[in-house]
Amino acid sequence: MNGGPAMRRVISRLAVLLLSPVWGSLLACGGKIAFVSDGTSDYTIVLPKDATPAERRAAEELRTFLAQMSGASLPIVSEDRMPAAHRIFLGLGDSSRVLLRDLLQGPLGPEEFLLATKGQDLFVVGGRPRGTLYGVYALLEDQLGCRWYTREVSCIPKRSSVVLPRLRRCEAPAFEYREPFFAEAFDGDWAVRNRVNGMHAELDSSRGGKVVHFPFVHSFYQLVPPEKYFHEHPEYFTMVGGQRRGDHAQLCLTNPDVVRIATQQVCHWIEENPEIQVVSVSQNDWAGFCECEPCTQVNEAEGSPAGTLLRFVNAIADSVAKRYPWVRIETLAYTWSEKPPRYVKARPNVIVRLCHMSPACNVHSLYRNCPENRAYIEHLREWRNHAERIWVWEYTTDFKAYLMPFPNLDAVLHDPKFYRGHGVTGLFYEGSYPPGGGGEMAELRAWVLAKLLWNPNRDGRKLVHEFIRGVYGPAGKCVQEYVDLLHEQLGSSKLHLHLFAELEPDLLCPELLERADNLFRRARRAASGDSALLARVELAWLPVLYARLEMARRGYPGYLRGEEFARAAAEFVRIAKEHGIRRIRESGEAGNVERFIETLDFVGNPMRRCWVIGPFEIPHWPGLPIPFPPESGFDSAAVYTGTGGQAIRWQKWEASRSSYLDFVELFEPDTLGVAYAFARLWSPADTLVRFGLGSNDGVRAWVNGQVVHEKPIQRTALPNEDVFEVRLRKGWNEILVKVDQAGRSWGLYLSVDDLDGVFRWDWFP
Repeated sequence: MNGGPAMRRVISRLAVLLLSPVWGSLLACGGKIAFVSDGTSDYTIVLPKDATPAERRAAEELRTFLAQMSGASLPIVSEDRMPAAHRIFLGLGDSSRVLLRDLLQGPLGPEEFLLATKGQDLFVVGGRPRGTLYGVYALLEDQLGCRWYTREVSCIPKRSSVVLPRLRRCEAPAFEYREPFFAEAFDGDWAVRNRVNGMHAELDSSRGGKVVHFPFVHSFYQLVPPEKYFHEHPEYFTMVGGQRRGDHAQLCLTNPDVVRIATQQVCHWIEENPEIQVVSVSQNDWAGFCECEPCTQVNEAEGSPAGTLLRFVNAIADSVAKRYPWVRIETLAYTWSEKPPRYVKARPNVIVRLCHMSPACNVHSLYRNCPENRAYIEHLREWRNHAERIWVWEYTTDFKAYLMPFPNLDAVLHDPKFYRGHGVTGLFYEGSYPPGGGGEMAELRAWVLAKLLWNPNRDGRKLVHEFIRGVYGPAGKCVQEYVDLLHEQLGSSKLHLHLFAELEPDLLCPELLERADNLFRRARRAASGDSALLARVELAWLPVLYARLEMARRGYPGYLRGEEFARAAAEFVRIAKEHGIRRIRESGEAGNVERFIETLDFVGNPMRRCWVIGPFEIPHWPGLPIPFPPESGFDSAAVYTGTGGQAIRWQKWEASRSSYLDFVELFEPDTLGVAYAFARLWSPADTLVRFGLGSNDGVRAWVNGQVVHEKPIQRTALPNEDVFEVRLRKGWNEILVKVDQAGRSWGLYLSVDDLDGVFRWDWFP
């Protein structure tokens, strides 16, 4: 990344070009040039004497794809051995500079290129490190029809002759930093051919390199490690609730020693890693900004905790600018720092990366002025007054369920243009990034975003249609119908989905999922006979299978049951394993796809009615060891003393939608305590059965007065996280479950393995 005058000139030039409807088009200058005729060519590819690895790759790529297209293999020579005519100049060497002196008006930016014809010669020249390489891909893609949709699927048109019009085209990307953050986008060849430059892609110097960060965000404890400093200097770390904290918190940003130590660490990183272009000085990924008196005074004056943050970052940036003027300091405007300060402005060498986190709607375009996004849009506009360079961290998946059908193309297709119009210069789109990939329509989103991050004026819908045709071939019509069906359902549901959305029955209703399943069965038939195409279709089908299975696991009525569930589970397991998918959510053991698969042989009959009571007060977590009266026996008329001295009694609960028993909806306060659920389960015989249980947080279960399961834990409740065997007696069995609460969500899933539907839950026998 080059932050100097050349980049500013390129961005200024691009701003003018973006106002024209012919941006990116070829300017015909009369006549055409045939580079290949009937499979033969007398053209030579010419490189500068000092060609970089990226320019040498550009030559090899051009020769390779022209040969794949036409069968003609062009020689590659240095400019000191070039022929007198019929030349394709790649890169700015001595010869091309002389020949183009009437066209070049100054240095080209690091990713800017010029495509031009003069006489019978073609020039593809660009700034270093990536301009020439990107120019070759632009020539192959935009003029000759080559496409690199995925790591495995490309389209190289076959033609015996390769003819170009006279042209003159100068182009630079709309954004200096472009990163579709999907596992499918990390492949170096895919990334460079689609002209993205994010740090996580495998982009070595032969591929032009990339924007190099060190470290990558949430860096406070790397700057000032608590294990090194907290014991002797707790004042270096945040004060929260009157106590200094060195764990899961932040730094004290007004402490001059913290500024000094952090600055020294940044300089050390740059010395040790001279390729660094961007250093992260950014808050940790949790709450706990400092509440000490000096920090509070600054934040109150600035109207936001971003006040102390930006002053701290500026102090480091000032020192870095003197020693390393090419390095940028990046910080996050994230959660507690998203709101900009009133007065302080970022130094010119500071990048503010604004995160579209919460509150947020991640499926509706920012152009729609969705009420969930209004505060964020206002913050974006305000940050423009406080920073010359703004990058954005966008979210384009559901972290709770990478495989959930997530109809967010409205945002994907339109928001890059919105951001460009609001002065944003870099975009990071976080998708499903863990190894193995496989997130819902991840390859489609990655490719479409790559196109729009280069030129946000492109028609996104046409890009989607093109990708689906190119990747799914004869099955594409059914896949397109599925994509349209899902987005139409979102429109009629009026839902707002964010990056931690739960599966929504108003979106993923049984009727929609059945229609989607039928579309993919038709798509599979259309793909029969082509194993590679069938595999791609089945990967696109996997989220539909996941949604049907997960809605059933969560006890929503109308979804798969019995043998239908078992058949869908078998299909899911086969496809997930064939594609090497490893995770279905971002974090935790529950996100491991193998753990999810283990639960699919459990065909649950969920508890949908029970008695509940709570909250009982506990002095601290865990609360499982503390006994309360319900453990002595169920009495529906009993009244007990709960949290804060309130009188609590048993109340009936019946599921209206999913079988999740949400204690937060039932009890106040819901921050720390214990609750109980009691139900009766009828069994047709004395038998050994399996129970599936998921809780938030710790759980203990009794059957007929005997403890059968216990797990002290803090976690998110998911169906069948714990599976355990219990012997039931014939007739009615008493089930009691205790769940403690450490904070935030609080609830319970409980079901019995019941493929044949012979067990029955109820309040009374």
